[in-house]
Amino acid sequence: MTQTAKVTLQVVGPMKRSTFQEEHPDPVEEAINDILHWSWSTRLQMHRFGQSLRAEFKAWGARPQVRARRQFSSTSYDEHVLLVAAANLDRALRRAPKAVRLEAQLSESWRRALWLLRNIYEHWDQLRASYRSKGRQLRGGAQKLRAEFPKADPWSFTFDPTSGAIVMADVVPLAPLWKELRLLEARMLRLERRRKKEQPKMAVKR
Repeated sequence: MTQTAKVTLQVVGPMKRSTFQEEHPDPVEEAINDILHWSWSTRLQMHRFGQSLRAEFKAWGARPQVRARRQFSSTSYDEHVLLVAAANLDRALRRAPKAVRLEAQLSESWRRALWLLRNIYEHWDQLRASYRSKGRQLRGGAQKLRAEFPKADPWSFTFDPTSGAIVMADVVPLAPLWKELRLLEARMLRLERRRKKEQPKMAVKR
């Protein structure tokens, strides 16, 4: 007769979670993890942005009026954080080793536009006045955005109620970007699996 033992684990006291590794990890492994993290985060934020926008539509005309204002604020916040996540993904792609960059393909045009938009949204307190003054010359990232993407319209997005399509600042369509991110994640996971299969062979050679 087989006897079984039951083990119960109980957490006592506070728990600490950290994403920081004190030891230097393998640079390729770290780059894959960073790219996956920020790609997943970007898509998560795209989903939340869409949810906030739909909730905003439902809140139109709601009473008290502050409910609609708060939902408008929520959508704007999710729009802002989406750009932060996308910019961090771009940073992870740029700092990745060559072996990873060869596999990590993402539209350069969209990466550039998202990076510049993130910079503008980050410095909203300095740049809003410049955009409001039609004759005032833009500087820094705002000037680069206008030169490279003349149709760009910061702090705005276009929504098609028929298809549900959203275009950030009249420059970056989110649906095609979502598909590219899915492909990027698949390539990173394939690279990760391939490396794990090769590691035992490398250990034997040594």
